Amino acid sequence: MNKQKGSLRKLLYFSRPYRKRILIAVSLAGVLTLIGLVPPLLIKRLIDDIVGASKWDMLTGVILMLIAIPIIRAGVSFLNNYIIAYIGQRLVFDVRLKMYRQLQRLSIRFYETMKTGKIVSRMMSDVAMVQNMITGNTITMVTDIISFCFATVIIFSLSWKLSTVLLGILPICLTTSSL
Repeated sequence: MNKQKGSLRKLLYFSRPYRKRILIAVSLAGVLTLIGLVPPLLIKRLIDDIVGASKWDMLTGVILMLIAIPIIRAGVSFLNNYIIAYIGQRLVFDVRLKMYRQLQRLSIRFYETMKTGKIVSRMMSDVAMVQNMITGNTITMVTDIISFCFATVIIFSLSWKLSTVLLGILPICLTTSSL
């Protein structure tokens, strides 16, 4: 457990210069989540209000929004992916530079006992694993949490009775899906 805390502390140390960009990436992930939740609501409006209540004057606006949403989503997604890739590459550069500088300070005796392949492996694969953890896993986890929160608010606003049933079934679904 102490080793994990130390690794997390080092990871936070290296990601500190990129806090603003990380916050922007997380915010864009939240925006993408919200954008993803809009089409079902528009389809609901299309069926309930336009077709069901014959409010045909709303049809043009709903259709334009249904066309615009994928375009907006693509733009926000591109920007988010760019920022995440930038953070990942800069983070890897910082870690490798620090490792390189540390290797320069080590004695000749260290290099006599340590195999070159092991040093190169640390420089390449371990750092790449850190990059994947920061850019892939963390952002995905945050996006999933944001999606869950927004979706929960929306379903409760639509029908609190159905939402309660859904949240009651959710633990069973999560348990069976993780098996």
